[in-house]
Amino acid sequence: GLFFRPIKDLSLGYQLKDLNAKLKSNTNNIFERGLERDNEFPLSQRIGFFYHTPVRWARVAYDFEWSTAGEEKNHLGLEFAIPGVAARLGYDNDHFTFGAGLQIDKYLKIKASLDYAFVTSVIDEGVSHLFSWQLAF
Repeated sequence: GLFFRPIKDLSLGYQLKDLNAKLKSNTNNIFERGLERDNEFPLSQRIGFFYHTPVRWARVAYDFEWSTAGEEKNHLGLEFAIPGVAARLGYDNDHFTFGAGLQIDKYLKIKASLDYAFVTSVIDEGVSHLFSWQLAF
């Protein structure tokens, strides 16, 4: 991947993923009717930006992803943050998401954050509630 910051509030990025990636599997010794397979992963690429708007509590991110399998995806996110708290809205390839984050002050030189995201059904599996806890030493 490449990361570039042409001006203070704008970040640009490019990612190349799964270059010559393959997965071999052999189940001949496991099942009576085993299989040998060579699966190649499609090469995917992503380009995007992150921008701190002139309104210091608002940020926007967008990226576009495409692959040799013909898939194209759009990802858009907005974050509204004040010190210690953030609210987020997103669009992830035909699905809307939202979430929030809490930044916990440093204690014993450890910085922590708790994040939540709500993701609507992607393949009829229902909604997902995602929590992440980050510790920075």
